[in-house]
Amino acid sequence: MAFPRWRSPLLLIVTGTIACHSFEPVGVPQPNRQLEGNPQVVNVTRRDESEITIYRPIVRGDSVIGWLEQPAPDTSSARRIAVSLSDVREISVRRFDGTGTAGLILGSGIVAFILFALLFITTFQEGS
Repeated sequence: MAFPRWRSPLLLIVTGTIACHSFEPVGVPQPNRQLEGNPQVVNVTRRDESEITIYRPIVRGDSVIGWLEQPAPDTSSARRIAVSLSDVREISVRRFDGTGTAGLILGSGIVAFILFALLFITTFQEGS
C-alpha cells in the first residue's frame, strides 16, 4: 500500500510541534495571585491524579478559572471550568524546548542526507 503524499508534511508538522514544546511544572499560586508567566494554556493535575487542560487560565480567589476548549470569538460552545487551588497538586505550562527542536533539526538533516545518498547511489548504479 502506498503512503499518501499528504501525510508526510502532516507528520512533520505534528512531530515538530511535539518536539519543540514540553510541559514544565510551575508552582501552584497562592489565592488571588496570578500564574507565573501569565500562560495561555496549562495542564492541571488534581490531587486524585486526574488531569485537565485549561485555556486562558486566571486565578480568582481560591480557584483557577478558564475554558475547557480553546475559545473562539464566534462561538459560545466553549465550557468554563473552575478548580479549587486546594484540589490542585501541580500546574504545568507549555514552553519552547530548544533541545527537542535541535534534535528534530539534526535528525531531519541525517535522514535527508541518507535519503540523498541512497538516491545518488541508486542513480549512479542505474547509469552504469
